[in-house]
Amino acid sequence: MQKRAVKNTSRPLVLEVPGGARDPLDKGLHLAALRELLEERGILLLKAVPLQKGFFYFWKHEDRKTGHWIWLIKFVFAHTVSERDAWLFNERVWNSDRNEPTGQISTLFDPEEVSDTFSVTALDLKGMIMWNPEHQKEASNPKLLVVQKQTYNILEHLFYLLPHMAESYDDKNRICYAKRSPISGETYLRMDGQAVSRSRLRAEGLLDLAEGAMKRYSLAVLVTMKRIS
Repeated sequence: MQKRAVKNTSRPLVLEVPGGARDPLDKGLHLAALRELLEERGILLLKAVPLQKGFFYFWKHEDRKTGHWIWLIKFVFAHTVSERDAWLFNERVWNSDRNEPTGQISTLFDPEEVSDTFSVTALDLKGMIMWNPEHQKEASNPKLLVVQKQTYNILEHLFYLLPHMAESYDDKNRICYAKRSPISGETYLRMDGQAVSRSRLRAEGLLDLAEGAMKRYSLAVLVTMKRIS
């Protein structure tokens, strides 16, 4: 899960799953989802194969720029990941006993869109509160899990379905993660502690996607690294 930023958002500090809109240069919905995950969370899936088929949800949305209400279609792609990469999601988790996230943040994220990131379990659904724009103080309370109803429905659906879609956790969906070098100051995608080569990304068909996201990180990385240090 990721917590929205304080500024530049219509729902500050509300929890959501990573996502966004498809760009004209995205070669398909799945690649659009992978790009958003990298841009917002600093995570890129290699050999990305979703569980079975994607899911989609409809809801009505008020456009902040025009004030008009439009219908949105949210496509969701669920993935399992290699056990070797599970630590990326276990480093920072929601602690239901303390009602707060605990642990260190492992990946970079875009501070213009995200203020925090941590993992939740199916049991945490019971403690979630539905977001209400008239009660913004609830979202600002770090002891509360505040989500949109649509996000809650997606989580409830996925937690129910995942046990029925179990697949092997071998080397499918390896994870690269954005990391800044303390020596050169440059941001690299790493896996197993090593920088991922451009040839590897090119072979996966992800080079353009990764390089575009890294350009964004070069602008935000200093702020982001201060936030997670």
